[in-house]
Amino acid sequence: MPKKFKFSLEKVLRYRKEIEDNQVIQLKHNIHKLEQNKTQLSNLENQKNIFLNSNSDKKNLKLNDRKILSDYIGQMSNEIQNQNIEVNKSFRQVEQSRKELENVTKDRKVLQNLKEKHFSTHSKETKMVEEKKINEIGIQNTYKNKPMGNIV
Repeated sequence: MPKKFKFSLEKVLRYRKEIEDNQVIQLKHNIHKLEQNKTQLSNLENQKNIFLNSNSDKKNLKLNDRKILSDYIGQMSNEIQNQNIEVNKSFRQVEQSRKELENVTKDRKVLQNLKEKHFSTHSKETKMVEEKKINEIGIQNTYKNKPMGNIV
């Protein structure tokens, strides 16, 4: 009975697979956060554009109302600028997560390839042992069936 294949670094390989899975989850989370920030930025820009386009009768406003309107537009511009900063920060986090995932995946693949090479070697050795046993059985059967005087 041939020996069952056992990879000595199996626990390390499983651990690296867990790390890779966690990194995938982190990347998905960061992508989701980036999409939320982009959506929020788009909503702010739309609100500002709607507000600017809807107030066509600004010339009839009093000076105080114009000041309030100007302050509100300035506040919206600041919110848009801050949201742009958040989008850029989220984008950098996504890129960092992608790089980390790439590195973790490379580490896992190195071990996976090593496991496959070990398995291939094990299979070849097992096949050789089986062939040797078959040959020995064949030789024994040949000598058993021949009369003793005819052995050359």
